[in-house]
Amino acid sequence: MVYVNLGMEKNELILFKYQALGNDYLLCDPALTPQLPSREMIQKICSHHYGLGSDGLLWGPLASARAQTALRIFNPDGSEAEKSGNGLRIFARYCVDAGYYMADEQFSIETQGGIVTAIVFSEKDEAEIAMGKAIFDSQMIPASGENREIINKTLIVDNQSFKITALSLGNPHCVIESEDLSENYIRKWGPKIEKHSLFTKGINVQFMKILEPHRIQIGIWERGTGYTLASGSSATAAAATAVRLGKAQFPITVIVPGGELYISQNKDEFLLLRGPVKKVYQGILKFS
Repeated sequence: MVYVNLGMEKNELILFKYQALGNDYLLCDPALTPQLPSREMIQKICSHHYGLGSDGLLWGPLASARAQTALRIFNPDGSEAEKSGNGLRIFARYCVDAGYYMADEQFSIETQGGIVTAIVFSEKDEAEIAMGKAIFDSQMIPASGENREIINKTLIVDNQSFKITALSLGNPHCVIESEDLSENYIRKWGPKIEKHSLFTKGINVQFMKILEPHRIQIGIWERGTGYTLASGSSATAAAATAVRLGKAQFPITVIVPGGELYISQNKDEFLLLRGPVKKVYQGILKFS
């Protein structure tokens, strides 16, 4: 077990840390730690300088009337996210590791962004999530103005012109074709686009380069998180956009800074996200 003292009030959390291509989450199982950490506590334990360091916190498994289990997802700033592809793959891996479900067995998960299905493969350290359908309706993103599709439209930010496509996967995404996928470029423009007045609840931003019809590369700025090495929903959104623009075809390999994710589509037009996920450690976090 790992013991860490953050100098907070007397309390204790049992935590599990997993990573998916460098996108890392702390998971807190209510069966082991019944009380949800406060927003301030989430911020502190997710801090890379003052806590354990994480791209967010997962709270589950929880009871659900609509699915076999439920999950709540929190960003490092303490805000709650509707959906996370990598977070869901990590959660699925934990559910199998903890014995809630079996490997190679499909199960359903309720999130604030809708119900998804998951499967963890026994042959590889991989999990697959059926993320649902890509929705290009501006009201579902949401985006301000009249109801429409925002596909390859111009967005002006600080006198810089971007061609954007916006969509929802249960959480909001803005995909921008770009030759520059450098971290500096993404850190410069990502937060400005995330908080642009067009997007009334903020948005995740993906800068995308088409490499081949079945291969794309993206850089990622996540709402509530910032620059990140990988994002499953971002990879899925970028792949769906590349297909919608007529520049790629499923299945698509999506290269992210942390590695590769694989996006396909089933007969019901649900987008399938597959990629590696591994446990890093588990421990007891003691506050005193």
